[in-house]
Amino acid sequence: MRVFWPTAGLTKDEGVVAGWRIEDTLCVVGIVEEWMANKLVQDAKPIEEHGTTPLTTLGRARAPRHTEISAESDPNEITFWLGTKGVPFACSVDIELMLYIPPDPGRLRFLTLGATDKARMARSDLAQQDVYSIGAGRRGGDKTLERIINLINRSKLAQSKLDQLHHSPESKWVRPRGSTAMPRISPLSLVAMALLPVRLWSQAFINAASRPVLRLPPLRGLSCTVEQICLRLQQALDGPEQFRGTRMNIAIEKRSERYMQFWNTVWLVANDLILGYWTRIVILQAVPLLVPIAGLYSTYLVETPILALRWLNDWPVGLKLNTPLSQFFCSSLGGFIQSWGDIITSVLHDIAPRLLIILAASSLGGLALSLSVLRDLLSLVTLHLYACYRVMSLVYQWQASSLGGLWNLFRGKRWNVLRQRTDSYEYDVDQLFLGTLLFTVSAFLFPTVLTYAALFGLIRSFSVAMQMLFGHIINALNAFPLFEIMLRLKEPSRLPAGVQMRLVHLEAGVDRLLPDDAALITRALEVKSCPKSLMDILWR
Repeated sequence: MRVFWPTAGLTKDEGVVAGWRIEDTLCVVGIVEEWMANKLVQDAKPIEEHGTTPLTTLGRARAPRHTEISAESDPNEITFWLGTKGVPFACSVDIELMLYIPPDPGRLRFLTLGATDKARMARSDLAQQDVYSIGAGRRGGDKTLERIINLINRSKLAQSKLDQLHHSPESKWVRPRGSTAMPRISPLSLVAMALLPVRLWSQAFINAASRPVLRLPPLRGLSCTVEQICLRLQQALDGPEQFRGTRMNIAIEKRSERYMQFWNTVWLVANDLILGYWTRIVILQAVPLLVPIAGLYSTYLVETPILALRWLNDWPVGLKLNTPLSQFFCSSLGGFIQSWGDIITSVLHDIAPRLLIILAASSLGGLALSLSVLRDLLSLVTLHLYACYRVMSLVYQWQASSLGGLWNLFRGKRWNVLRQRTDSYEYDVDQLFLGTLLFTVSAFLFPTVLTYAALFGLIRSFSVAMQMLFGHIINALNAFPLFEIMLRLKEPSRLPAGVQMRLVHLEAGVDRLLPDDAALITRALEVKSCPKSLMDILWR
């Protein structure tokens, strides 16, 4: 027989033991007086929680000063002899004693059976009880242990109700009757009604930004700024419902998850606004230093790619490219980049101060919004490089596809469109001659195409790397588990990921007056919560 005994919350050391019984497992909640035990049996329904096993009497507890069994005692009743710390040191039957601290549901503390490595270690510790002669009895399955864990999570509430019943013995558990008075409108309802137009406008903006137009992707998929605005609006719309979810009378596991999700969002938004306000101050103070941004754009995004094109056209490090094709690529792509740069540079000279002011104003919406604006600006100022990359990518794909088809011609193969496979085929002499000419020309032009495609692919990779860097920072500001990490450092018991058993030695009690058939308890297993690791929180 297993007995789960609380190490906190016991107000008496002698009386009737109250708790739950599941098969051969007892979960003790408290010790009550005789009259209270009778009332407990009669009024078990008010203390019963959501269809769980009702409280019942499990036996009798005796203080260290009263070790003898009275004549009125029932011989079939289990008797516990308690030590000085309220923990049994002897029992009238052989038991496996397991100690636990009742988790406080008011602080969202609870135990759970998780699937983490530590939880598996806990089960292995439970399986090694035979070594210490503690777990010699029949063990229940995982379902019994899960039910016991659920009852332990409700033990603190049951103790408080027992204490309330003890201090008000004449009170009765009466269900509140429905009131016939007209319901009053709360201030929160008035605020919600006043903000209804804002909610409607926000939802309309989110729907418009999420809907594709004219076969184009949704606006929130094209602009990181629009995506960030939609995210903040959606969080504002879901905030009241999430807050009500933290106060609902549901399972403590779900309530804790909703609580952490809501307050993690609140913390992230608050920190984002604080960092955004600090960024605004920095931008406003650095406006004189950031005004020459047009010159930086012309130097690094216009002149540098043109210099790279000219460098490739001059046969660098002995790389012999096709001269006419190389000059065509250099002149056409370089001319396009120069024309684009002349237009954008003149525009940046005019709007640079206003652009910085707009960026500083966007910081009032948070650092994530400012980074989203910067990411969109980076996409706009590198649009000419993206256009060159797409052109060279298409030319490269066309050249590679042509070479592949001509290579099949030499092998006497042809691509079967209907069966989607390569079949054998006999070509005429004219076809082979024309294919040889085209293959020779393509083979000599392909290194030049590959070189220029690799150049713009490298430039594109730098641009994508910068955008990914901004994206990771924005995602961290929006979804970093800051609140959970704070709880892990401050109160790890609120982030359970399993249970573990620790062997403890009990102090020997007074056994000179114990009955001959009483079993001494010298060791017990202490049930402790195993918190989540930081890696589980970060990589969830």
